[in-house]
Amino acid sequence: MIARPGSDIGCWITQRALTRRMFPAWCLLSALLAVFLPLSAGAAPEGPPLPAPSGFVTDKAEVIDENRDKQIVALLGELEKRTGAALAVLTVQTTHPLDDLEYAQRVMDLWRLGSGSGQRGLLMLVAVRDRRVRIVSGRGLQRIFPQEKIDAIVDERIVPQFKEGHYGLGILSGLWALSEEIAIESRIKLSFESPSLTNGDPGRTQIAAFSKLLGVLVALLVGGLLWFVWRDYRRQGAIKVKGGPGGPPAGGGGSYRGGQGGGFGGAGRGK
Repeated sequence: MIARPGSDIGCWITQRALTRRMFPAWCLLSALLAVFLPLSAGAAPEGPPLPAPSGFVTDKAEVIDENRDKQIVALLGELEKRTGAALAVLTVQTTHPLDDLEYAQRVMDLWRLGSGSGQRGLLMLVAVRDRRVRIVSGRGLQRIFPQEKIDAIVDERIVPQFKEGHYGLGILSGLWALSEEIAIESRIKLSFESPSLTNGDPGRTQIAAFSKLLGVLVALLVGGLLWFVWRDYRRQGAIKVKGGPGGPPAGGGGSYRGGQGGGFGGAGRGK
């Protein structure tokens, strides 16, 4: 039986033949779409390679001195041993092209902090060049650290030290505050005492103390000079009153003594 053009069988044969001829073209088009479609869909940037952890402290930005590093390791080691909470700190220069939150979350997943059933992990991320601090925690610690408490620790314990260039002290102070909250929740007391927030760079501390002392001395010197000038001025006024014709000698003395008592707390009495 020969199918006539225009018949149903003829149309079916024609369509099947076209489909067979176009099959390679459809395969090529599908492959091209699989490659280029994700790029044109605005996929999220892959971001920089994430660093591998090197213990409690991963200081890629090199802003934590050796002494602070040892203190942080001792603090977080005791905390993990006694409470099971795994805290870590990571410093980098920048998280570009990712924002600090997404970067911190990716690091948290990669390092598997607090990956046990309790999910008691926490990461402090410091991006030095970006001037950003981010603290992310696992579900097991989110009840202890609502956002307002995290913000208070960052604003009160970390940022003031960073502004002075004391990155190691700011990080240690922030981690201590976080550790204290976990210790209180676990009903234990850590042996690590709160770091002194005035114990920054010794050179800067000495300069600041000297500046304050110098300011006090200058204020005392200026105050003393003003007092002598004022005293001489009042003395000359008293002499003029005493030397005037018929002027009562008690008038100048009363004004002088009363003025000294009101303005300078009686510094001129008994002169």
